[in-house]
Amino acid sequence: MPCVNHDTIHHTTAYTTAYRTAYTLRHTTADITADIKAYNTAYTTVYTTSYITVYSTAYITVYTTPDTKACITADITAYSTVYTIPPTTAYTTAYRTA
Repeated sequence: MPCVNHDTIHHTTAYTTAYRTAYTLRHTTADITADIKAYNTAYTTVYTTSYITVYSTAYITVYTTPDTKACITADITAYSTVYTIPPTTAYTTAYRTA
């Protein structure tokens, strides 16, 4: 069974609506940069120490499907790539309006 596209799952109407509400257009590049750094740190901490337990407990519920270790690892790699890239004007503009 192929890995589920978790990005797609997260970008449901409910998710994006909640995200837009919490992450309004008032955010500056500095705010977003700080959030990304904090998120990346949390992600790294969680998933390099006990991601099997933590991830499977919290995130399999979110993702609504049992994930294999390979799928989880692929997600972590993908998110690490995204969240370690310094936000550019184009990125922050898209992030604020997505």
